Amino acid sequence: MKYKILSFLLAASLGFAQMQAADKPITELDALTIESTPIESVTQTWSSLSGDELDNAKGLTIADTLSDIPGVSQTTFGPTANRPVIRGADKFRLRMLQNGTDTFGVSAQSEDHAVPIDPLMVDRIEVLRGSSALLYGGSAIGGVVNVIDRSIPTSPYDSNGASVLSSYSSVNEGLSYGLIAFGSSDKLSFQINGLKRDYEDYDAPTFYTEDHHDPTADPEGPFNSVANSHSDSTSFGFGASYMLDSGFAGFSFSSFENDYGVPGEHAESDTLIEMESDRFEFRSEIEISDSDILTGIDLNIGYGDYQHSESGYEEENGTTEWHTHAAYLREGFEGRIAFKHEIGELSGVFGVHGLFDEFKIVGEESILGGALKDWNVPDDNTTVASPNANPAITNEDSSRIALFLIEQYDLNEDTTLNAGIRWEQIDRKYEAATNFDKDETTFSASAGISKELSELWNLSGNVSYSERTPDTAELYSDGAHHATEAYEIGNPNLENESAVGVEI
Repeated sequence: MKYKILSFLLAASLGFAQMQAADKPITELDALTIESTPIESVTQTWSSLSGDELDNAKGLTIADTLSDIPGVSQTTFGPTANRPVIRGADKFRLRMLQNGTDTFGVSAQSEDHAVPIDPLMVDRIEVLRGSSALLYGGSAIGGVVNVIDRSIPTSPYDSNGASVLSSYSSVNEGLSYGLIAFGSSDKLSFQINGLKRDYEDYDAPTFYTEDHHDPTADPEGPFNSVANSHSDSTSFGFGASYMLDSGFAGFSFSSFENDYGVPGEHAESDTLIEMESDRFEFRSEIEISDSDILTGIDLNIGYGDYQHSESGYEEENGTTEWHTHAAYLREGFEGRIAFKHEIGELSGVFGVHGLFDEFKIVGEESILGGALKDWNVPDDNTTVASPNANPAITNEDSSRIALFLIEQYDLNEDTTLNAGIRWEQIDRKYEAATNFDKDETTFSASAGISKELSELWNLSGNVSYSERTPDTAELYSDGAHHATEAYEIGNPNLENESAVGVEI
């Protein structure tokens, strides 16, 4: 069930720019928005939320914010832990990005893992479909959600100022408030922001619960709220850019903490997920005017350090104690350099993309624990490992290196052809009882045509082929997952997945 949040936007502008004289005529120009570059143009089908449309749609999560876009739905595991689904593709088939690089979270691992981004401070959200794997890799076989925030200024601010944002939700006494201050001085532009959310358990119509393990037991209740649906989050960030004559170079830092409950039958144990995520970003865009071929260079680098723990009360030896069942840790680095070029009617981009990742799960309920499948052996009642058990993995170190080329050719003023290819090498090294490696290569390609019918109408078509390697959790999971009350088992025999997409 989705609850609409009543939002109030309070903006206070602290103007330091020189005011115009009262008798000087003011000319108001129509806003000009540019949302496509040669890099994105190969992706024919995409949606974007920004401005008032985004402000009115903002919910507690990114998935909730996008839920009204055609073809986009969401997973649901409580009000905080949900993730976008694009035309049925989710988890490892859908990439969540922040300013073009990975969020470095683990939301794809399980439905109870939240995306480490708060939508309140977001400027624009792009939903990319079709051939987005050419830019972002095989894990984007189903699509990409790219969240663009205010962390790195891309142009000078017209004036120094600040904005205060606040929202209130009556269904859970939820209060959100944030502040962003920004300004420019000579060639330096900067911003600093902070955000706080505090939500109690959701109110609900009166209901009773039944014990599914004992049908003869009396129902419990009445209850008037969804137990363990509370959340408490805090974020902080700052960024600065130096404006060049032909572009900019900037960096940012952001920190996000989110503590939230996991509702369900095990809510009595007050299962709590405590998340911490730190990100550093560097971004630069340079236009080149003195070259016969190159027109610009884009550089995007992201680093993330993420962890979350899953804890709850557990009864042992007649006493109830707080217990941490598992902790997920991920640290990664992603970089992309793209060279824009133009030769006559042919324009496009080529570049190199790399993603380097270290991931581990620690604790007695690691889904990569290679748990024992044969627990009660008839002869001596001992516990031994099944010969079919997946390996117990204590650490995964992976790298992805890719080359990509995307081109578009203008047949005439109204018709454009586009095509692209991507080659990617994936290397994984595992620390386990017996260390082993896994190497794979994937290939993706796309071709399409676009024709402008009028100022308001455009007809386009695109055919794409993408490949994806199964994730480690899909291959080697073999353990209990406390927060979802599930036992997850992977299939080490899974082969590369391929998809053919047609967009019109």
